[in-house]
Amino acid sequence: MDEMTADDRRRLGDRLIEEQERRFNGLKNRAYNAAGVNSATWENAINRRPMRDFKVRQIVRNLWPETEGDWRKIPGIEGPEAEYLRLLVEVERAGFRPENRAAIEAAIEADMRGEVVRLAKNERGMA
Repeated sequence: MDEMTADDRRRLGDRLIEEQERRFNGLKNRAYNAAGVNSATWENAINRRPMRDFKVRQIVRNLWPETEGDWRKIPGIEGPEAEYLRLLVEVERAGFRPENRAAIEAAIEADMRGEVVRLAKNERGMA
């Protein structure tokens, strides 16, 4: 795998922190245990420090097996532009009419999958 840039490490660190909060209720020890690393390695990852490739692969493979250890395949790691497009598709699938741009923007800003569905139901009068 190519050497990670500072921006790559930022994106990975941010995504790991997000996952720690979401999947492990903010508990750092549960997150690093699930990732198969010790607390020092986890700290390096979430603090965006340079790491050995095999450690990055280990963390990624354990938390997202479908990625086969490639951090670039982590869901949501693509950056804000890709995330915006993914959310736009998601809200349109949830039932928003494309012409209702304000509602779509509100759902994207909410940035929560459950909220997207709730907003779509409200718009259609189903809530």
